[in-house]
Amino acid sequence: MALRVRPRSAKQIKIPTEFAKFNSDLSVYEKPYTDCAGCENIGAPPEVVNALSRAIQAHPELIWDHWDSQDENLRNKIASFHQVDIDQVFITSGALAGIDHCFRIFSRAGTRTGLLRPDWPGFEHYAERYQNSATLIENLEFPFVISAEHISSSVAKGMLDFVVFANPMPVNGNLIDRSRLAELLEAHPDTMFVVDEADTVRPDRQGAQLAATHDNAVFLGSLSKFYGLSGLRIGYLVTPRAHAEHFRRTITAIEVSSIALLAGNLAWEQHEYLSATQQNVERSIGILREACSSSRYEIAASPNCFACFIHSNEVDPVAELAARNIRILSGEFFGLPATVQGGRFNLSNPRHAKSVARCVGTTSDVGAG
Repeated sequence: MALRVRPRSAKQIKIPTEFAKFNSDLSVYEKPYTDCAGCENIGAPPEVVNALSRAIQAHPELIWDHWDSQDENLRNKIASFHQVDIDQVFITSGALAGIDHCFRIFSRAGTRTGLLRPDWPGFEHYAERYQNSATLIENLEFPFVISAEHISSSVAKGMLDFVVFANPMPVNGNLIDRSRLAELLEAHPDTMFVVDEADTVRPDRQGAQLAATHDNAVFLGSLSKFYGLSGLRIGYLVTPRAHAEHFRRTITAIEVSSIALLAGNLAWEQHEYLSATQQNVERSIGILREACSSSRYEIAASPNCFACFIHSNEVDPVAELAARNIRILSGEFFGLPATVQGGRFNLSNPRHAKSVARCVGTTSDVGAG
């Protein structure tokens, strides 16, 4: 007998990383290559690691009890930083959950949704899952910059209801600054925007404070990448007051684990670690720019993001680096055509940048460390 319901799903969501995993004895599997493909930091803040170890020993209820995901301590810190009210801030299971919540609240079957290409491919998964009518806003030519003006003209041309994009872009680190974002929101007051800021390494440049003055944008943040907590899956969103009640009803009370909440509170205060991370990104950019200046390679990168695109018109950087046991993430992952030669490199580790520089043919001493 046929089922009365018809199962339905979207194409599997893509996550831009080389996953860690356990061996059969539950030891951690060591990757047999240099992993430069992901979007994680090179480690967690040592103070956070030590504090979590002590806390679990002293308070084992962190493991067995239920905890309120909307921890006021962390929400207060986030609200203060972004100059919004605490009622506008919600803790989520990484920015990924925030994306799902936004699609669920703001989109319906047939919603005219604008997505960028290249961009994080998961947005296309959610547009399909919620049966949106997607319009792609594209720039497939290196360095793949899509400006606020380009987005604005596409919104007007397509009469788009809903627009979702990452800022900075997790391909090349390009950032649309806060003033340009404000102009975009003001130019299209009847379009809802979701701005995914999870890849930033410069929280001071985020646009989240615009949620205090604009009702047509939600901003997503992450404590995973820049803050070194990717394995704990913790993020947040900042919504205009007009939509806060919808998020309160939608986000479950057990969205995030106790250990993730504790780690998030602790990591937020690790200013030296965060500053060192920003310096690592700048050093990696310097190393790669010097190496590529006299080679067949070129890069698109900014100090706003871990993402750097290594490109060449003559050779395939993904294949050449793989031959040296270095993995970067192919541009096809982000929606670029196979004819584009290159991939995304993670700038968090200057030592990895040096390894790439050697492969390029110019061993760089910039930012040695």
